Amino acid sequence: MKLDLTDGLFLIEEAYQTKAPSDVRWEAHREWADVQLILAGFEKMEVANLNNLTLQEDLSPQRDMQYFGAYDHGSVLQFEAGDAAIFLPVDAHRPGLQTAREELVRKVVIKVRL
Repeated sequence: MKLDLTDGLFLIEEAYQTKAPSDVRWEAHREWADVQLILAGFEKMEVANLNNLTLQEDLSPQRDMQYFGAYDHGSVLQFEAGDAAIFLPVDAHRPGLQTAREELVRKVVIKVRL
């Protein structure tokens, strides 16, 4: 579900099963910051400096989404209900990674235009 709050601010409610790292691509955004708040479940996210990755697909400006190739040197963050992360345009990130096993995660992603 997407909810527009004001010009330059909206949120997306998500529910999904976490995935193996091989099934999740690195992503980044040029125009928007992501504030990701975990509501339920556990997931890992990885973050890395955008300049260390190789661009594979650029869906900007239509979707403000860039996808990158494999990268094995990101920082690994573990999240549970109540945890939040902020990703800026310099932050390539890979959310939705499983911890010990596949698990249902519910979260809100707040998009803030920069």
